[in-house]
Amino acid sequence: MERSVADSVIWSVLLVIPLLAAGSAGQRGQDLKASWWDRTAESGKSGFPVSSGFTIRSDAPSEVVAIIGSQLARATVMRGAMPAGVVVRSSGIKSLHIFGSQADYLETLRTRFGAAGRSAPVVLIRSSLGDTIAVCTEGISDLELSRRLAGELMHNSIIIHFGTDLPPWVETGLCLHAEGGGGFGASERALVTSAALGALRPTGEGAPGIALSSLVHCDRKRWSAGVGMRGSVSAIAAWSLVEFLMFADGGRYRALFDRFLLEVSRGVAGSVAWSESFGDDEQSISDMEVAWKKWLSGLTPDPQSVTLDRMEFLARGIDDLLRRGVQPTSFDGLWQRLVDDDTFCVVECYGAKRPVRVSDGENHAPLGESEPARGQRGTGPKFEFLAGRDSPGRILTSGCSPELQLLWRKGAEPGTWAWRIERRD
Repeated sequence: MERSVADSVIWSVLLVIPLLAAGSAGQRGQDLKASWWDRTAESGKSGFPVSSGFTIRSDAPSEVVAIIGSQLARATVMRGAMPAGVVVRSSGIKSLHIFGSQADYLETLRTRFGAAGRSAPVVLIRSSLGDTIAVCTEGISDLELSRRLAGELMHNSIIIHFGTDLPPWVETGLCLHAEGGGGFGASERALVTSAALGALRPTGEGAPGIALSSLVHCDRKRWSAGVGMRGSVSAIAAWSLVEFLMFADGGRYRALFDRFLLEVSRGVAGSVAWSESFGDDEQSISDMEVAWKKWLSGLTPDPQSVTLDRMEFLARGIDDLLRRGVQPTSFDGLWQRLVDDDTFCVVECYGAKRPVRVSDGENHAPLGESEPARGQRGTGPKFEFLAGRDSPGRILTSGCSPELQLLWRKGAEPGTWAWRIERRD
């Protein structure tokens, strides 16, 4: 039986419609698979403290989730140690997104939050499309991830208690203070690192050339335009000034600094609160600058920070060998290979970077030996290498407080590894 032209058209349409529908479904399936947002679900995420109050989206490895969970717990404790009477202005950001892939991280920031170009591994985003703290776990050591997250959690605490009213140098200084392990407790000073001191004292002596008045009078527009960018002398100076106000001379300025924070939280302008707490006349600024720079010129790297730098150097050296198909099997073999290759890396803290070579004996003595902070060989922490059967091996320290260990976990890509440094106790 012959079909009319009209019948043929009808049958063609009826046949094409299911194909189009199947194609659309397939495309939707591809889009669903490709979208990090649709592959993850909002949850309380096992391992995170309930008291943190964050909702979580994550596809990160469980080991990283545990690190982030510990930082959230610490941030909750730190908030409770804010100066008495500090006002709670808002609930802050309660959303945390943790990415296992940098590609997913960048794409989601662009499409969901309108934050294209934000490539830092941990960012706090406030936009008309939504607020979040976003974390990318790919291509960053667990040590640096922990530091960066601590800084952004402090940033969130600042939003909760001060909005955007804190002077920008105080905000930056407090965030870097948190990155260095500092808190609001009486003895919770941040680590003093070689990288930070090197940024402030490039000639190795004296105090930074930056004037105190240029910090305390810098407005947010100028600070955000580049003056206070991460790793700049101004940003590191802000960190050092916050440390000074909290801990110098047995806490001489601490009550005044707490009063300053309290007044800003209550709505007093930062400049007014500073003037009322510390004085803003030329003599007051001059006297504080002299005291700050005298204190700063006497700082030396904390022994713990020196040990951390060495552990980071060794971790990066091993990681470089692994990428070239070389796995250390002994204590002496590892060090000799680092020496033969004249291994070089950059250690970073507070955004300040410090280049280090294996031949820099003052900074990185052979494994099993160590230069303490004061420079006398043989009296510092010891490093022990334990070869691993199914991992790149471990490095343990002894003779220092706290004692540390270098551990490894499998990376996102097959055959890759990610390192972390943690306490042994």
